[in-house]
Amino acid sequence: MIPKSVDLWREYVKLELGWVEGLRRRWKVLGVNIEPKPTTEGVDPDALTGGEGSFGPEGEDARKSILAGQLIIHAINSALAALPEDEGGMEFRQSLIDSLRTYPSALRFKCLDVVYADLERIAAAGGEEAAEARFIGLTKSLYDRPYDPERKDVGGVVLEGGELVDAIGKIGKEIRTVAKSGKGGPKWLDMAGEWLVEQMNVCGENADLVRLF
Repeated sequence: MIPKSVDLWREYVKLELGWVEGLRRRWKVLGVNIEPKPTTEGVDPDALTGGEGSFGPEGEDARKSILAGQLIIHAINSALAALPEDEGGMEFRQSLIDSLRTYPSALRFKCLDVVYADLERIAAAGGEEAAEARFIGLTKSLYDRPYDPERKDVGGVVLEGGELVDAIGKIGKEIRTVAKSGKGGPKWLDMAGEWLVEQMNVCGENADLVRLF
């Protein structure tokens, strides 16, 4: 009915994520081994393909596919196809990324990777949205971190200390490199300028950034 609705597509993806998380909780109550394996960086999304239950060979394959996020990835790809970047779809991509970054699911990185792959395609195409797509990919390290069930993520910059300073330093160098090459065009300069001003405005509140800016 409203195929171009950014809000509806975003909520649809969240609905699929919520459904998978609900299944995980139910199967856990039933004694089905579905817990992801913890890693040094949090929860490994690929580990959700593990676990054994009593669903039969075909049922087990389907269950593991669900836990691996195949339905969610299909939903994301459907949304990306329905909202092309040259028809206002960049707003959707950014809003979906913002939503996924705080959604309590071990599939967080797997879902984000689908969106980032699409942004890489847009950046490589070199259209009007290429600069925005490239900039989102450039700054993602500041905002992305693995899901931890013991922590509530609220969004914003997730790095601190030396890691934060190093990350912003690398971003600044890439901004300058692209600007000098002229490949980013006027839109790249506008986006980079706005971002740098924003960082300067917040650096007074963050001791880690004072010496950088």
